Amino acid sequence: HNSNVAKSNQQFVMTSINNLALLLSESLQKMQQNISAKGSAKSKGNSSKSNQGSPSIKSMRQLQQQLNQQIENIKGSMGKPNQNGKNGKGNMSEQLARMAAQQEEIREQLQDMSDQMQENSSGVPKSVKEMMQKMEQTETDLVNKMISQETIQRQQEILTRLLESENAEQQREMEQKRVSTEAQSQSYSNPAKFFEFQKMGSKESELLRTVPPGLKPFYKSKANAYFASPGNN
Repeated sequence: HNSNVAKSNQQFVMTSINNLALLLSESLQKMQQNISAKGSAKSKGNSSKSNQGSPSIKSMRQLQQQLNQQIENIKGSMGKPNQNGKNGKGNMSEQLARMAAQQEEIREQLQDMSDQMQENSSGVPKSVKEMMQKMEQTETDLVNKMISQETIQRQQEILTRLLESENAEQQREMEQKRVSTEAQSQSYSNPAKFFEFQKMGSKESELLRTVPPGLKPFYKSKANAYFASPGNN
């Protein structure tokens, strides 16, 4: 019998349904894009995928840092009236839906990186799996509009793990460059020593020529033939 309350509740339900439909539509669109991208990457070969489509830990860390700040800001504005004196539930629901989609996108990038690790037989670290689980929990909190201090703490843990992974990746790149530089080092011989050795050999040959021992004619002819050969001049 209270029509005003009924209309208000009906409007709130319709707004929530519209936001949920928007989230599902965006999620479906991103899933289709990912399937199409993965199919084209496979057709180009694994080498092209590793060189062009490999996600960057640094970019994921930057996106996660921005998302964490947005979540903290919206948590602080929850329950506060907007400029029109209303709590702005419709606008906040849309923001939460978009943030859930952003967190899902970061998680999918992390999943792509895990798939590449498995293809390279390097194995997926436990920390990466834990990050994806925490991200999925955050997506659930955002969809259900349940941002708590536990959610903020979880987001900070995700960012810390991403930062650790980024530092480890940079360390591996530095070690690979160092090993590559050491492998290129070569030792070159001293030309001066080579010419000095040649000069000593020439002096010894000249000494044998100028002071021949007392040999019989047969052996003298053999010695002259030896010095006359091209390799002994």
